Amino acid sequence: MWRGNQVTTLIARPEYIGKTVNFRTFKNSYKDKKTKRADKEDWVVFDDTQEPIVDEETWLLAQKLRQNVRKADPMGEPNVLTGKIYCADCGAPMYNHRQRKGRERIYYTTKGEKRISHSNPADCYECSTYNLAYQKYDRHCTCHHISTKALKSIILKTIQETCHYVSLNEQEFVYSLQEESAMKDIAVSETVKKRIERNQKRVHELDMLIRKIYEDNVIGRLPDRLFQSMLTDYENEQNELNKIIETDIADMQRIIGGQNNVERFLKLVKKYENITELTPAMINEFIDKILVHEPQGKGADRTTEVEIYLNYVGQFQVPVEQHEPTEEERIAAEKEAERLRRKRESNRKYMKKIREKSKEFAEHERIAEEKSSDSNVCVEQNATSKSNQQKMKGEKIA
Repeated sequence: MWRGNQVTTLIARPEYIGKTVNFRTFKNSYKDKKTKRADKEDWVVFDDTQEPIVDEETWLLAQKLRQNVRKADPMGEPNVLTGKIYCADCGAPMYNHRQRKGRERIYYTTKGEKRISHSNPADCYECSTYNLAYQKYDRHCTCHHISTKALKSIILKTIQETCHYVSLNEQEFVYSLQEESAMKDIAVSETVKKRIERNQKRVHELDMLIRKIYEDNVIGRLPDRLFQSMLTDYENEQNELNKIIETDIADMQRIIGGQNNVERFLKLVKKYENITELTPAMINEFIDKILVHEPQGKGADRTTEVEIYLNYVGQFQVPVEQHEPTEEERIAAEKEAERLRRKRESNRKYMKKIREKSKEFAEHERIAEEKSSDSNVCVEQNATSKSNQQKMKGEKIA
């Protein structure tokens, strides 16, 4: 029987992508029987030692998904978007709120009939900073709110538009990404390259200096105390320079790997051509993170800006051709806006009338209940007085 921890251990093993890892554990002494786990920095990893079972991209995606704990919601389903949605202002993750049933609403029709309706069950995302502060009667950030249905439709539309544009304009897409990344990375790459050369040269000089002071110490030209002090200073400087070189080399590899990222994204687009619905696998492969801004406007004019960052390419806006609307299109747009305005105004008046009627019928019903309760009290009092009179008559006769 497979348990959760066994599956997690298997997924985390680099052997599945053709690597061999040594020195995962260690002992303080050969006499010590207790084995301890070593830090990942102390592992020795050998690449391409066997045929990989899964490709490296899938394995890295699995490790990324494992970093976020996915708890089952009240429906018993894990949330696919966990760890991908963040507040654009404070940077905190957004929490998903979901309910089984909607809110109950009691209302009365124009004929006085009492009816009960339920709203749609809540399924939305809110800023965690605002939510947690609100629970403690405090205010931090603002209410960044968006429904899951709207968010998923935006994600699906973004993926569809991006895939359609890339499939039709592959060369333009590649050129635009290369031009954008080149503008950002060309200055960085030149600076980093010069810094790497300068630091490597200094590390080589330190090696020569360490060798020289060692020879001077052996010959007797340099005292042991001074030798130890100089050796410590040289080694500390050398260690700091080596760390900087490692970081700079990683940055250079990231810049050079930009072309590989474009190729990976093109491969992903070809995999999901002509998509019609959103799936968990599609979300995990396409979406890196989503930023939700504070809503603007009120009522039907309320809008929320959403930034979607895709894997490998980041935030990409599909080019849209701008054209001046014709006179007929402008008139049609004005008529549509006027129609929507009248419809909203009519709906407001209708709902106001319904609310007033509901309050009126509710007041009548409350008065009727009070009268019925008062009449019941009177009947009970009359019955009690009659029983008391009968008891008094019985006592007189006796």
